[in-house]
Amino acid sequence: QCGGRQQTLVELWGGSGVPSAGAVTARFASTPNSAAIIVTRYGGAATPPFGTLVSGNTNGLDGECSGGTDTASYSLPLTTTTAGSLVFATLAVRNRDVTPGSGYTLRDDVRAGSGGWLSGLVTLDRTVATPGAVNVNGTFSQTVDWSLLAVEIVPAIVFPEITAMQARAIFAAACD
Repeated sequence: QCGGRQQTLVELWGGSGVPSAGAVTARFASTPNSAAIIVTRYGGAATPPFGTLVSGNTNGLDGECSGGTDTASYSLPLTTTTAGSLVFATLAVRNRDVTPGSGYTLRDDVRAGSGGWLSGLVTLDRTVATPGAVNVNGTFSQTVDWSLLAVEIVPAIVFPEITAMQARAIFAAACD
């Protein structure tokens, strides 16, 4: 998703599988003027891990990349589908501090470049107790062009362990 004035851009890439210990390597295909990469791992997600997704900028949901005006806050609705899911958001801003909205935890804030090329990337998340609409929101230290992507990370279904005797009883009850 691009910013409303084409000054920011954010992309979200996801993977799945069992992570190994150690460092994660991520790099750009070519050298940008200024850009940031944040790598975040979450365990216990379903396969596939992603539920609903929302993206936008100062022009709103799936906002156009031109005609926007800088704002001092961000706010986009996301509808979660699963109890206990995690709302993960990444926000691209230029040289501004970000204060997440109520219930969100700021996980990372990375800045790269200098002067007019200084770019920033922020990640935040929030666990939701019940499915429904949540607002991905917060404020900036000053007005700024921004772009945001947020995704619901759906938790894996965990089945309780049962004994062989319990399994036979469940099977016998189902056959009656």
